[in-house]
Amino acid sequence: MSIKLCLRLGLVAGGAVGVLVGLLHGTLCCGTPPGPPPLGQLILAGLIVSFIAVFLAAAFACLVKHLPVLSVFTLALLIGLVVGVLLGPLAYNMVNPALSLFVCAVLGALLGWVICRILCGARGAKLEVSR
Repeated sequence: MSIKLCLRLGLVAGGAVGVLVGLLHGTLCCGTPPGPPPLGQLILAGLIVSFIAVFLAAAFACLVKHLPVLSVFTLALLIGLVVGVLLGPLAYNMVNPALSLFVCAVLGALLGWVICRILCGARGAKLEVSR
């Protein structure tokens, strides 16, 4: 697998977390603004959004490029976990959802690159599964 796949999975997960968790910040009900949600709730929201986005992107990549399913979904699981935990609270605390989308997408791509460098090595060795 190439580093491009890791970058794209991180970009998709980060962008989804940025826009959807960022939109939670502006919700008001009945005129009184609620208190900020606890950190655990923000991490859980980031994880849910990240997993949905990254698994849909991984399924699409496996369908189009005929990649090994187990290794792509393992990589997607790791990227979704890291992106959801780290970027969920960040996306909520940014005021503008468009800015949150951009910042979290760039940081998600960076996190995907770092995860791929750790797992695949410096030269982007292929992740292979024994059959």
